[in-house]
Amino acid sequence: MIPSPLLLFEGAVTQLWSIWECLVLCEPLLIFGTSPAQTSQAVWWLRDLMRPIPFAGDFRPYFTMQDGDHSALVNRLPPKPGILLGVTNPFFERSCAHWPHILSLGRRESKTQAAQTPASGGLVGPVPGWKSKTHKRYVSKDRTILRQLESALHGDARQNPELLASIMLRQHFHSRTTELITPLARYLNTLIPTPTEVSRTSTHHTLRLKPFNNTNFFASLKAHGSTLPFRSTSKRTEFYERLLKTPGFGLWLAQQEQIVEGVLKEKQLL
Repeated sequence: MIPSPLLLFEGAVTQLWSIWECLVLCEPLLIFGTSPAQTSQAVWWLRDLMRPIPFAGDFRPYFTMQDGDHSALVNRLPPKPGILLGVTNPFFERSCAHWPHILSLGRRESKTQAAQTPASGGLVGPVPGWKSKTHKRYVSKDRTILRQLESALHGDARQNPELLASIMLRQHFHSRTTELITPLARYLNTLIPTPTEVSRTSTHHTLRLKPFNNTNFFASLKAHGSTLPFRSTSKRTEFYERLLKTPGFGLWLAQQEQIVEGVLKEKQLL
């Protein structure tokens, strides 16, 4: 039986907000698990959290040393932006030691359990949890959600509270991704040609969104703000500065341009 996602991420439950930020910022993640089923479930679940932002990186739910792309993806160079690499072999802990973020799946260990773990032979890969060399969180955690997750992890297993909590967690981060996009969508609406411009344009001329201007976007962000609970205004600015440079944002913008262009073309033909 496949465990609920919450159980997979128990060791890193307090760091899930940092993990979500790394996902939308197209940061590379190395994901350790004890089985291919475990890493596959985790990679697909994390990939889904980004919607409606398109996934712009490479993702391998289960990656091995025998994979044909091993030398291209695992080497001394910095990992590719946005890659999600699910592994079980402890070899990767050494060969990917320079990766900035490592997520190890599974139940968290108490200090007593950790002390009783043999120095060798008993543990595969890093202990469950989240390790980041570079990421400093931009957005505040939802403490109410976190308390509910902790309660579910310590609840009556017969009632399967982890499953309901996993669904709640997925909805929470989908909501955060939507809130993340809202300031971008608001500014994008100002780039759509007006009805007057549409009516005056020949059907032989393709109408498009006006070019995205970073300076104008940040002016809009400053004026209207964001519903995401950023830890400070400077953190908000820094976050969006990084987001605008990601391949994920580039794909999202291209999708919006295509949608708007199709709608404008239909209006021209009316």
